[in-house]
Amino acid sequence: MAISSVMNTGLQGVTRGIQGMQRNADNIARMGIRDEQGDIQGVNSADAAESMVGLKQNELQVKAAAEVVKTASDTIGTILDIKA
Repeated sequence: MAISSVMNTGLQGVTRGIQGMQRNADNIARMGIRDEQGDIQGVNSADAAESMVGLKQNELQVKAAAEVVKTASDTIGTILDIKA
């Protein structure tokens, strides 16, 4: 597998993780919307827990993908040092 392919895979992982974080954060934010009487609408503890777990999973995905990008970058740097 080419290093550029590994780099692209890592960048896609970061992008997908951030998009997932945005979706889960939006879900959590919507749970706090109050109705006209001031009561919080539609708070379902299972949905809240699912969104929070998803948020953590997305965070870990971004961290792992960032490590892939860093490793690919370090490898490119090593190859350039050897060639120079």
